Amino acid sequence: MNKTSVCFLILSNILISIQISNAKTYKLHSPNQKIEIQINADDNISYAVFFDKSEIISPSIISLTLKDGAILGENPGVVDTTKKSIQNVMTPVVKLKSD
Repeated sequence: MNKTSVCFLILSNILISIQISNAKTYKLHSPNQKIEIQINADDNISYAVFFDKSEIISPSIISLTLKDGAILGENPGVVDTTKKSIQNVMTPVVKLKSD
């Protein structure tokens, strides 16, 4: 499984607790606290992924350039935040295939 799939599964299938560490950096944790995703909304929006406190995806900028040349993700502003924990287990429709 590649890093992108792992990140997607982390975000969609596990308990996520959101911690706001400062005004523009946000952290998501897995239930066992081994996986951490840091999202930074400073001049650009970027993210980094850690496993057991070791960086597995270095800070990467996320943006989207529209047809008219506008760039979504530059000089972002956070409107509101909510801190909550989710305790759902999601079962995939298609079972994991072996290589």
